[in-house]
Amino acid sequence: LQREEDRLQREEDRLQREEDRLQEEKNRLQREEDRFQREEDRLQREEDRLQREKDRLQREEDRLQREEDRLQEEKNRLQEEKNRLQELLQLYITLTISDQRSD
Repeated sequence: LQREEDRLQREEDRLQREEDRLQEEKNRLQREEDRFQREEDRLQREEDRLQREKDRLQREEDRLQREEDRLQEEKNRLQEEKNRLQELLQLYITLTISDQRSD
């Protein structure tokens, strides 16, 4: 009977060690899962930050494009004004020369 009790005690001890080992493994896996979750969260925050930066840069690019378009329109308007003034100057010169010849 004592031998049987000893054997059962050893078996119980072995099962307890196995249970402890499994619990440790479970804890280790949980820590690893937690670590992965933190890393995933960190990466998501970084992705969000980069998306906000990308959006900001796109808005800035759009603003600069509008400014460039506005400046091009202004340049075109000034070129038209210059052409008109040149035409007037040419007309004035022509009329002046014509007027001098008639004198």
